[in-house]
Amino acid sequence: WRLLLGPEEFARVTGWVGLLTFGGITAAVVLTVVGRCIAGTEEEPARVHRSVGTLIRSTLRRVRAELATPRRLARNLSGAMVEVTLMVLGMMLLLPAAGVEVPLPWLAASGVLALTSIASLVLPATYGAGPAAATVVVLSLFGVDRTAALTFAALWWALTVLPPLLLGLPSLWALRLERRASAQQP
Repeated sequence: WRLLLGPEEFARVTGWVGLLTFGGITAAVVLTVVGRCIAGTEEEPARVHRSVGTLIRSTLRRVRAELATPRRLARNLSGAMVEVTLMVLGMMLLLPAAGVEVPLPWLAASGVLALTSIASLVLPATYGAGPAAATVVVLSLFGVDRTAALTFAALWWALTVLPPLLLGLPSLWALRLERRASAQQP
């Protein structure tokens, strides 16, 4: 990155990335501590949450349970590493499909993924704003023009958002029918 950005820009970007990383870690630690205070120790049975507060408490309990033992933590970290690796590989394969040629596709894909994660703190990833901005910034460092970068971002967004959406719609429909049937029973 130092060669691509130059020493001064590299130092500036590294400082911001370090600050954002520190902020993210600090937020995670604070949320964990707050979660332990709010969540309590009893396991909550599966049910529909009536308020945002109960949903947050339930989520914090489940996160704490998943990270409670070294074995569970190792399982979650391993799963995350596999997921990130597959995402980088997917991006690398999609670059040529979008007509984007870069000398180090793994570095470009990793950079887009990393900056997308950071941008998601401010820009909504669901609508593609964070990934689009991250893609334009990172791929411009490789000499890719804005149109090609946005084409790649649109394809990546479609690939990552549309399949889960299309697969989830039948489940939501079935849940709706199930709730309607249970509401009609005395």
